[in-house]
Amino acid sequence: MSNRTTPPRRLIGGPDPARMSRRDFLRLGAATAFGMALPSPLHSGPFAWSATDGQLGRVLLDGAQIRREPSVESAQVDILAFDDVVRVGRAVVGEDVLATNRVWYEIPDRGFVHSAWVQPVRNDPQTPRYSVSPRGLLTEVSKPFVDAFAEPDDESDRLYRLYFETTHWITGVEIDSRGRRWYRIEDDRVRFDYFALGTAFRPILVSELTPIAPTVAPEEKRIEVSLAGQWVRCFEGAHQVFTAKVSTGMALADGSFFTPEGKFETVRKRASRHMAAGDHINGYDLPGVPWVSYFTQDGIAFHGTYWHNEFGAARSHGCVNLATASAKWIFRWTMPVVPPDKVDLLAERGTQVVIFR
Repeated sequence: MSNRTTPPRRLIGGPDPARMSRRDFLRLGAATAFGMALPSPLHSGPFAWSATDGQLGRVLLDGAQIRREPSVESAQVDILAFDDVVRVGRAVVGEDVLATNRVWYEIPDRGFVHSAWVQPVRNDPQTPRYSVSPRGLLTEVSKPFVDAFAEPDDESDRLYRLYFETTHWITGVEIDSRGRRWYRIEDDRVRFDYFALGTAFRPILVSELTPIAPTVAPEEKRIEVSLAGQWVRCFEGAHQVFTAKVSTGMALADGSFFTPEGKFETVRKRASRHMAAGDHINGYDLPGVPWVSYFTQDGIAFHGTYWHNEFGAARSHGCVNLATASAKWIFRWTMPVVPPDKVDLLAERGTQVVIFR
């Protein structure tokens, strides 16, 4: 891949001055955010996925409770493990009017689980390509998850678990002795590539990246984020054209994990980012964070989120967490426009962002 841009300052979740080597990576171990990178033990879900499963949900919390009714006061009837994949029948609004998030998912014939701890996913296997352009191929994971290995061989070291709708740049294809096609994934944080089966990756079409409202003057576009209300609103002049619930920084007592108030611009964007910080005890390691639109030099950004589903409550390390579809909309609507084959784009000006309490 090419077109890498060096930021004026090191970004949160950005690369170290030298990208991490494989030896450093293996020494560090499985650094995780809420157990997101390499769950142990592995859970493949209570049933085998098929292409006809319809709406599925991936469990985000070990011990997530299934209750008889959509209420925390209802009897617990079962528990789920991290990375279990379950069928989701419908979404319902629970009775707790004081809750930030009142949405529960029905698990057919079992009960209800709170939506905060279930990522809506689908199982959409792909036909892998035999080759990709030297410029790389932007893809998203189309299955609940897929494991990535050090070599195109599932007997080699398993390095990451890549989740539904995470985005990844593919730079090559390898065929193993069984005729399976593995995609070579270029990582923007570590110096080595890794591999995953190509059936789990959907190519992002150029049509999906066309700018939204490109004829609107850049100075007429504005994003507002309410820290108190936990929402984002996008305006073209005086007209609101988009809104969504978000999760901003937790703003701990020591002053960390806050989303800054003030006026900013979306000056740097990338369709995929390996975000990581800290160590294997206190840190997080999140490959393939999708649709990242930075608005501070310290790396605060709008981006898609696959490790929780509790939008409307502050719970990030400072970024503005959104559902992936919402983050993608903002990525396409804001300036600057990122060409489809460009990994990273840094501009002098971007779309105005106003963040207030």
